[in-house]
Amino acid sequence: MNRFNLSFRGEILPGHDPAIARRKFARLFAIDDPLRVEQFFSGKPVVLRRNLDPKRAASWQLRMRGLGLQAELVKQADDLAAPVQGTQPVSRPVAAAASPPPAPAHPPPSAAAAQRAAASATPPPARPVSRWAPNPYTLRPYQAGVAQRQRAARAARLKQAGAVVAGVAAIALALVVLALRALPTPAAVPPLVAAASHNGTELMLATGELLLRHDRSGAEQDILALRHFGFTGRLAGLLWEGPQSLLLLAEHKPGGNLYRCQLEERQCRLLADESGPLQADAVAVIESSGHLILADSSRSQLSLHDSRGYRLASSERPLPAHPVLQTHAGLLLVNSAEGPGISVLRYETRAFGQQLDEILLLPEPALEGGLVAIRDFAWSGEQWWATLENPATGAAGVFRFDALWATLAEVALPGGYRPHALVPWGTRMLVLDQDQHQLLRFSAGGQPGVVLASSRLQEMAETRARQLGLRQTLARWVPGILVALVLAASCFSLWQRLRQRVFAADRLRTAPRLGNRTGDIFWLPPAPQRPGRFTALLQRLGPRQGHLGVLGKQLILVDHRGVYHVGNGIQLQQHPLFLRAEDVIVYTGPDRHRAFAADAWPLVQPTLAAAGKADTGTILVALLESRHPLALSVAGLLVLLLVGAMLLLI
Repeated sequence: MNRFNLSFRGEILPGHDPAIARRKFARLFAIDDPLRVEQFFSGKPVVLRRNLDPKRAASWQLRMRGLGLQAELVKQADDLAAPVQGTQPVSRPVAAAASPPPAPAHPPPSAAAAQRAAASATPPPARPVSRWAPNPYTLRPYQAGVAQRQRAARAARLKQAGAVVAGVAAIALALVVLALRALPTPAAVPPLVAAASHNGTELMLATGELLLRHDRSGAEQDILALRHFGFTGRLAGLLWEGPQSLLLLAEHKPGGNLYRCQLEERQCRLLADESGPLQADAVAVIESSGHLILADSSRSQLSLHDSRGYRLASSERPLPAHPVLQTHAGLLLVNSAEGPGISVLRYETRAFGQQLDEILLLPEPALEGGLVAIRDFAWSGEQWWATLENPATGAAGVFRFDALWATLAEVALPGGYRPHALVPWGTRMLVLDQDQHQLLRFSAGGQPGVVLASSRLQEMAETRARQLGLRQTLARWVPGILVALVLAASCFSLWQRLRQRVFAADRLRTAPRLGNRTGDIFWLPPAPQRPGRFTALLQRLGPRQGHLGVLGKQLILVDHRGVYHVGNGIQLQQHPLFLRAEDVIVYTGPDRHRAFAADAWPLVQPTLAAAGKADTGTILVALLESRHPLALSVAGLLVLLLVGAMLLLI
């Protein structure tokens, strides 16, 4: 048998006077010296009694609690070893990877040809070099047709349409946000607050406002609304009194809270005695006489009443906040207010409330978990079931005992399930958690069975889940889609505004046909390859994506499509990276890394001296209008980024 030590740290229970508690402690242990008494209240643990059996240990703990003092029971065999200190792994620095040496640069080609060409105002009448000259048979002149002349007006209309769509989407977004905020939250599924069975057959489940009647198999038979019975308040407990009669306990309120309800008549009546309506925290029925036993913890009173409610006897005794009454074998059993004990009382009229015994429930797992109060207990299948809890932490457990209250085993509960009530149902036991809408079912041996759930509550839970899912979907997708629509429409409107500005300023010239003058054009050779990936990428966008030729004082621009345009001076637009004539655009590269040979570039500079300036927006519009690969790649990347941003917003 386990042995215990009674340990005390000087802790005084809330609601007790420290001076009175010290005097009671001194009398109990026959200590006359006040200084010596204070040593026990210094906060250091002191063993008051050693080598106690479980019954004596619990008795001493109850006596200390009666004095207003908190004592602890410590098993003599419990020795805690110091934790072993582990070592931490030592991190090692990672060596940095060596960078490869730069590739050697290639020397630029000779500039003799460019110097000879710069000696005269016009290029020499030489034939084009076939390596970098475009195929003359594939060249097509730029045509300024009706579609090009209407582009500015069409862009203006699209700009207005985009602005309208963005405005409508913004208004819709505001309305949706306001509607979602005003939308009421779906009603929560009411949890089960009480349950009772009639002779192990018919079962009644109760929420705060509904009675759910089930047959002996657990199938739901009827749903009764308490407001139709004349029951006021919220239900706190119920008890079968007969086949068609229930006793209902409402939450405490002025004017009584105990009702007798007739199921066939669908009527509830408040019970009262000669002093007024009855008030109770728990009720029990004596089957042999039909008398009622009430427990009122606020007045620390047990009372005996006849079936009409008239008082026959009463007894004053301390009661816990949640008293439990059970009649068994001609005796009244009440959970103790002082600890894990059950008081055995008489309920005869002349000896009502006389205590015969005190049963202590001390399962070893309960002692280890600090479960020092009895929440509920019930008789089922020739054994006792009891719920023990720790009022301070809320931890609880269910235990089985034999007919003489010897511990059998602890009942395994699912994680997060807090047992509030035990409901005998034939040889089975139902465990109720007031935060759930279903009950756990156990066999007489403590084996878990199929969960008992009300079909009505299950339907309400599924309906609420669908409503919440629909609401969450609307709250997540609709505002996100509208925000994305506002952004997309705004960007579209701004883009059309830019297109309108660019197209309105174009001269809309059609390129002349070259005819036999093709052989007189001097085509600029491409610049040699330079080291570096970025520079090589820029160079690939040059002659491979377009050509630049000189014909007298005019420049010939050929884009990636083979479409050419002719212009000089103000007919051309120059950008730091591009050269543009209407919708024909050629990449020329920056000053330091031209896409064309440096020794040939001076040939075009006199013509470009009078060229207009093109901003980046104009170049972007021209690139997209000509379906330039670079513009299409950047546009695709921007679309992907925009879609990704929309998905993040959604």
